[in-house]
Amino acid sequence: AAAAPADAAEAPTLAAVYGVFRDAELHLARLAQVDADLEVAVGRLVDSPGEVRELSARLQIDAGRLRVPFTATIGGAVIEGALSADATTGVPGYGLRLAARDAPAGGLALLLFDLPYVAGTVHRFDADFTASGRTLVELVRDLEGRVGIEGARLSYGNYAGARPVDMHIAAADLAQPRGQTIAAPVRGSLRG
Repeated sequence: AAAAPADAAEAPTLAAVYGVFRDAELHLARLAQVDADLEVAVGRLVDSPGEVRELSARLQIDAGRLRVPFTATIGGAVIEGALSADATTGVPGYGLRLAARDAPAGGLALLLFDLPYVAGTVHRFDADFTASGRTLVELVRDLEGRVGIEGARLSYGNYAGARPVDMHIAAADLAQPRGQTIAAPVRGSLRG
């Protein structure tokens, strides 16, 4: 792989990717015509959110169902996960599961929540999302998910001339039930 040019744009966040692809149609009907089992290893994905490195994945397509278990270093955190899609129903369904242990908080905060200037570590991070739809907008409207965090010691406001603020999250469980509002019981300390 060639080195990225010196003037290459910074890797976008998931929010930036969503802005570009929000109205794109997701066509999964052709999955039903393919059976595949493919292993892929990539040293570095260029222009991907969160600076993705050391990606290994197994792409499995069988009877209109896609499953992609993977491991990657994203934003400095080693993340294990699985992406799934089901084209056998009238409206395609999707799933995403992510897990990280003892991960740097800055990369996760920027990738998942578009929050810059965060530093520290997260002992345990788990996320599980499901949705159905034909566009990203439909998927977001149908989203059901849960994010669990345990043992996060971090600070925010880590930029030149600032006084970073320490915080600790002993445990947090953010839930987004389908069609309802987000709820998140959180235990920890703010401002040190």
